[in-house]
Amino acid sequence: MGLETLAGARYSTTEEAATRRAGARGAPDHAFDPYWGDPGAHPPPTVMAAIQQRSDSGAWGAAPRGKNYMRTKLAVVAVTAAAMLMTGSGTSGAAVGSGYVLDLQLNEASGARTAVDASGMGHDGAIGSHVVMNGAYADWDRHAPAAGVPYGLEHLISVPDAPDGSLDPGAGDFTVEFRFKTKENFGNILQKGQSRTVGGQVKFQIPKGKLSCMFRTAEGVATATSGATLLNDDQWHDVRCVRTSTSVTLYVDGLQVGRKNGFTGNLDNKKPWTIGGKHECDDVTVTCDYFAGEIDSVRMTKGATSGGGGGDTTAPTVSSTTPAAGATGAPRGGDLAATFSEAVSGVSGTTMILRKTSTGAKFGGVVTYDPATQTATLNPNVTLASNTEFNVTLTNGIQDTAGNALATTTWSFTTGS
Repeated sequence: MGLETLAGARYSTTEEAATRRAGARGAPDHAFDPYWGDPGAHPPPTVMAAIQQRSDSGAWGAAPRGKNYMRTKLAVVAVTAAAMLMTGSGTSGAAVGSGYVLDLQLNEASGARTAVDASGMGHDGAIGSHVVMNGAYADWDRHAPAAGVPYGLEHLISVPDAPDGSLDPGAGDFTVEFRFKTKENFGNILQKGQSRTVGGQVKFQIPKGKLSCMFRTAEGVATATSGATLLNDDQWHDVRCVRTSTSVTLYVDGLQVGRKNGFTGNLDNKKPWTIGGKHECDDVTVTCDYFAGEIDSVRMTKGATSGGGGGDTTAPTVSSTTPAAGATGAPRGGDLAATFSEAVSGVSGTTMILRKTSTGAKFGGVVTYDPATQTATLNPNVTLASNTEFNVTLTNGIQDTAGNALATTTWSFTTGS
């Protein structure tokens, strides 16, 4: 097979090229990538030459790696899972009640090497030496694409697999939420397992600035993407990916941007959750797809929500905010408020968060909820800087009385002089 055959396909990693050419390594990690086949995304000529040489000779040795690297600033990763109670061999994972099974707020001090799980489940994460903590979020350094050095767990935050299955999607509903910021075109943001992992894989990546959310098992695969919505604009975005037994739906900043129908089976593997790239890679046959940037928090919830609801499946929404979304000249002091469409619970300092938009820095304050007016209020403990943009995020930890979760919602405003 000559180079002309390769010219019409995208080989963004040596692993992909090797697999497609040799046909002997099984499905590559990007085999289910919805952006496969982009004729404008070829590797450099040196990689093409290496692919040709190794294919024709049958010797798949080290080759220069491709150009799929990203600069990602990532904040708020939250995962919500509702397990299905099943009978028979298809059952997977422990049936856990409502509430977080993982809550990494990633506000550890500089030098910390443990990301503390605030859920009470004890799922602490190991912080690699390349990940710098600053008390507000985690920051990753960037490695030059030509370096070709696998850094392993040193470049990741890794949460071990839970023996009770509480961190596996299983066969039920599973929702992943995160808040991130990037200006690069590629990288693996969050994943559990890889393409050949027994038990399936969950993966979030951002090829060409378009986010994709993939759930895959031997029984089926479904990938939702942000479509024409580019998220590598160096702005903060709130992402929510909802997986059910029959579909995967992706939301960005509270709006649905993609949906893929498909059965994804029972997803239960023994691999850790990793933030920042792949767990098992050598950057020769399997690229690590590292990203650099910032991550603010990670949350996961698994199990049927409490409340039952008598058939109520309508989630609460935010009907108004103070200041209004996009407001300018907003007061530097006083309350920030959000009114909901119905009565809710779960309003707290971890579900209503104030940040400075440009840096992602959090500001504390007193958070209250008035059931009579269905309004959440945050009174910052500092006077806000003048002529500065801030944003307030309300997370899916806020639910109505039937247990329907609020889609993570963020609004921004700019203070006056």
